[in-house]
Amino acid sequence: MIEIAAEDITGLVLAGGEGRRMENRDKGLVTLLDKPLVKYAIECLQPLTHAQIISCNRNKDTYREYGLTVIADDQRWPLQGPMAGIFSGLNTAESEWLMVMPCDTPLMQVEIMAILKRLSHEGVKAHILARQGWEPLHAVYHKDLLPGLETQLNSGRTGMQNFLRQLDDTELQITEVVSDHNEFKNTNDVTELSQVEEIIRGK
Repeated sequence: MIEIAAEDITGLVLAGGEGRRMENRDKGLVTLLDKPLVKYAIECLQPLTHAQIISCNRNKDTYREYGLTVIADDQRWPLQGPMAGIFSGLNTAESEWLMVMPCDTPLMQVEIMAILKRLSHEGVKAHILARQGWEPLHAVYHKDLLPGLETQLNSGRTGMQNFLRQLDDTELQITEVVSDHNEFKNTNDVTELSQVEEIIRGK
């Protein structure tokens, strides 16, 4: 087992979505118990990484108030989903590894994301979590994947699972998370946001 050191990892918060299910609001800036969703993700990544980046495509000045590097999608692939954000994050990061987390899973715990730092062998280039299916937006990715991501984006096939299935078995590590809790529960819309708030209040 190999452990990636925090100084070799940059954290990336994905906040670049259009928020269509959230009444077109900028999801990362939507508040949950008086705290913006992006702040939950930042706080989860900070203990595990040496620096953090926010990927967003609007309200950049507001995101800069968190004192972190703010990036947008490469203009070759505007609004092409998480893959475009991950590409820009890897391209910007000074470290070899990028730990990715979306802004809309505020119940995610540091202990769960820390699993991603443990690699089964040296050849791993992508380590993703799984919980009743793959969770490619809770993952670490190595800079060596940049050329493959660029090719995939140019092809127009921008699904991360499609990209990951093209990797060799030695390059992709998947760890199933055994938990009865709600770490991966999304806040995609107002109803789900209310559900998560009830979960937090009930703890």
